[in-house]
Amino acid sequence: MEAIIDAATRGVFMPGDRLVEAEIARDLKISRVPVREALRLLESRGIVVNTPYKGMRFLQLNNARLHAMLKVRKAITLAAAREALMKWPDLSHETRFRRIVGQMRMRGPGSYHYRLCLLDIMFTKELVRLSGNPVLVDVWRALAQQMQVIHAMTWSAWEPEDMIMCMEAILAALESADLQALDLAYDRYAALLSSCNIDEILARRRDEKGSI
Repeated sequence: MEAIIDAATRGVFMPGDRLVEAEIARDLKISRVPVREALRLLESRGIVVNTPYKGMRFLQLNNARLHAMLKVRKAITLAAAREALMKWPDLSHETRFRRIVGQMRMRGPGSYHYRLCLLDIMFTKELVRLSGNPVLVDVWRALAQQMQVIHAMTWSAWEPEDMIMCMEAILAALESADLQALDLAYDRYAALLSSCNIDEILARRRDEKGSI
């Protein structure tokens, strides 16, 4: 399953592309059984859509879907923060969030933008886990994989420092147990991600893919 997600983030699969089980198995040099199971799991998480007479296709992404996903992510974030703060009113001693945000300022090998995206997703994952709500965990797990794909396709549209500043504001709101400040900080984060035109980005990536 992770191999399919990784291929999508690298542009091997584009939104709306048909996913042929036999071709994926051949490319990954594995049997078709694990590929079939992975596609079914991805379908259950909204990454893959199975349409009669059209087969499996990678999810469609566009500006409207991005905005809708960010609204859902905000609801998950605020709900998780609310429940976490009910159990641990003082999160200023919770070092995992500060450590993740700190790692965002550490440049290393590979794509710096994409590493920021993974750390961003990890931050929300830890917050949801801290809430102790298993339903939130399940909902976030499905949304996180879609967000990972979107991040990978839109990273060039924003500056790393802007992302870090948004995450530092979210961290400060959590540590001060200020849900109103968290609401505002998340809105700034969502505005950053939605400032890109994903329709134009995907059209450009399709042109680049077709020219290879």
